[in-house]
Parts: sequence; structure tokens; C-alpha cells
Amino acid sequence: MKYYIFCCLISSVLIFNINGCKKDDTSVNTNSNNPPSVPQNPNPHDSALGLDDSSNVLLSWQSSDPDLNDTCKFDVYVGTSLPLSEIPISANLTAAQYNLGMLPYPNTTYFWKIKAKDNHGAESIGPIWRFTIRTRP
Repeated sequence: MKYYIFCCLISSVLIFNINGCKKDDTSVNTNSNNPPSVPQNPNPHDSALGLDDSSNVLLSWQSSDPDLNDTCKFDVYVGTSLPLSEIPISANLTAAQYNLGMLPYPNTTYFWKIKAKDNHGAESIGPIWRFTIRTRP
């Protein structure tokens, strides 16, 4: 009987060692992180013309993270020429909006884009949008 228990114990150890978890076994951890959705639905809309130079320009967009309990932050890139700077004018915003204030250059086209990133390092970069400021009569 002792021999039988000993053999079962040894067999169990061998089976576990052969079929057990391996450090690089991807089937063990099925959790993965999805990036936030690509920013979309810009306001002002893409190629908007005639934004009033005496009003604040409020940029807004839509983006969310499909993973439960992930948080999104946003970096805003704005410029008057392409390519846009790699340095955001504002980073790590928690709301999907940014107030540019009143822009000093009427009859100028501004380009902008948004980078959405989650708390696990995944990111999505939106397209470049544009709008033009007009001088108020």
C-alpha cells in the first residue's frame, strides 16, 4: 500500500512538471489590454471655416477604452503648420475637451490631433483635423 501511494505521488509530480505552467505559456494569462478607441467626432468639425476670432475655441472629441476599469487620458497637439510638433500643448487631460482660448491669428488654419492613452500604456492617435479662424467684421 505504501508503495502504491508513493508511486501515485511520484506520478502526480511528474505529470505536473510535464504539463504544468511555464513562464512563457501565453495560455495561462488570457487577460490582454486593448487600446482606447481612435479619437473621433471632433469639434470644431474637420475643415471648419470661419470660427470667430473673438470667441474661445473649445476643442472636443470622443474616445473611450473598451477595457473595464481602464482610464483614458488625452494629449492635445495643435499648430499652424504640418507636421505637428511631437510635444503636446497639453498632456494627460482626463476630459475629452480642451479650451484653446481666443486665437491671435485671424485668417489662419489651425491643425490639431489627439492621442488617447490608457493606464496600461496602450494608445491610439487620431487623425489630423483642421479649422480656420476668421476676422469678425
